[in-house]
Amino acid sequence: MNLQTSRAVGGIGALLIVLGVIPGFIGISDYGAVRAIGIIFILISLYKLANIHKNKSIFTNAFIGGAIIIGSTFVSTLAIENWLMSSLPDFNNISAILSFVGTLLTVFIVFVIFLIIAAFFVRRSLNELAVCSDTDQFAGTGKLLLVGAVLTIIAIGILIVMIAFIMLAIAFFKMKEPQHTPPATIEPTTTI
Repeated sequence: MNLQTSRAVGGIGALLIVLGVIPGFIGISDYGAVRAIGIIFILISLYKLANIHKNKSIFTNAFIGGAIIIGSTFVSTLAIENWLMSSLPDFNNISAILSFVGTLLTVFIVFVIFLIIAAFFVRRSLNELAVCSDTDQFAGTGKLLLVGAVLTIIAIGILIVMIAFIMLAIAFFKMKEPQHTPPATIEPTTTI
């Protein structure tokens, strides 16, 4: 896979993550499959870009972040769905309602913590890629992703994360070709 293909795969992956939110908004549960495919595409792209730029930390940090977010999304989604199906609360009982809300809040807070950890690793990866590729937009995207992850505790963070993934797609598509500097020529020295 060359640079152009790596850029395209990364950009498509970022767009898949954004588009993967739509099924949840319209009530279709895909267990995050579209988003997971997007993350896998981004990881494939970053693996190839890490090889092109000879910087393994680009992929390593992204892989850790991607694994954390895929795992935590899948586990939290299954936990909530299984818990809801097995024990719908009696809405006439105040303690059952409080237990229900407490459980949902606990799962959400744990998910946000894992999201912040994942965003931290992805930001490190994107910072490395920004330096190696001379595309500063990767670093800005990493910052926005981390801010969005932190602000996910309030609803605005989800929107910021989606904007960050749109920016990531743009960064992949705008990535410059690596500048190959010609090897330095050594002038022969002459002694008199």
